[in-house]
Amino acid sequence: MRCFAPFLLCATTLAQTSHYTAYSTDSLHGAYGHWAFFGVLSTGGSDECRAQQLVPAAFMPATAGLITGVEVPPHFTGTITYQRLDLQLGACPTTTLTTDMDANLPVPTTVYSATPGTSISWPSATQWTRVNFTTPFLYVPGTDLVFESRRVIQRPATASITVSHQHSNGPSRNDLPHPVWAEGGPGSGRANQQFGSTYGGPHMLIRFVFSGVPTLTISGPRVSGTQYKLGQSLTITAQGNPGEAYAHAIDLLLAATPAPFPPVQGLLFLTPALVLTGIGPLDPSGLGAQTIPIPSTPSLAGVHLYFQSATGSTIFGFTNAVDAILQP
Repeated sequence: MRCFAPFLLCATTLAQTSHYTAYSTDSLHGAYGHWAFFGVLSTGGSDECRAQQLVPAAFMPATAGLITGVEVPPHFTGTITYQRLDLQLGACPTTTLTTDMDANLPVPTTVYSATPGTSISWPSATQWTRVNFTTPFLYVPGTDLVFESRRVIQRPATASITVSHQHSNGPSRNDLPHPVWAEGGPGSGRANQQFGSTYGGPHMLIRFVFSGVPTLTISGPRVSGTQYKLGQSLTITAQGNPGEAYAHAIDLLLAATPAPFPPVQGLLFLTPALVLTGIGPLDPSGLGAQTIPIPSTPSLAGVHLYFQSATGSTIFGFTNAVDAILQP
């Protein structure tokens, strides 16, 4: 592995304690959202909904671990009372979602099922709101993961409000899977609908809370979505065990097929031509952050970067990958 010279590197520390992946960024914008997965429409036209989102394997941990919860950020805030809110996870047999939601999730695991009348407050567009699973899900590395929500709004306990949750604010990434959902009014049965419609917009911002695996997130000022601005910076943060070491790497490609790369445990999502950007100790919170200044060079516009890290001491394990597209 080589040292990465074009970027000037400096270490930073982020005061966070959660151990999670953030798809596709850990930065919130509060500017664009949809109500399909967890929200409500003031007209009642989406009181019943079944919605699915696929997270590609590269953006999930490289080693097996338990998912213990999910976090999403509100767009329009408020409190919702649910007659039904069932969350399911499972492997997708293909690399994208079809309109046949049963085929997308042939072996679902219900990780959360709300008691009828459960109220959830979605209080702030500047923070993530967590739903803890009642049944943790064992994630198998290399698996494209489907996240599904089936919800029915309880009336009249829920006011005539619109509550939505943040989606990547575009432009839409055609290289990433689009969500699929079916929604309708009270009594429509859409929460049990087999077939849905592909949403043409970008995906919902989502964080999966993990136990026992190293993870990596990306954040920083953005043009939009996962596009980071020339002349500014981005920050990648590894999450592992306090006192261990981290190593961050960068590449221009993802591997066509992720593979083991001994002696590091887990799957390497980058190619063997990756470039090392920095190493250091994880802080007392188990975080290893590196801020990377982005040159203002116009020729870098459109460059797609991928990052992956490893953490450990005598034994190291790979994290998930994250990505960034550079734009003026």
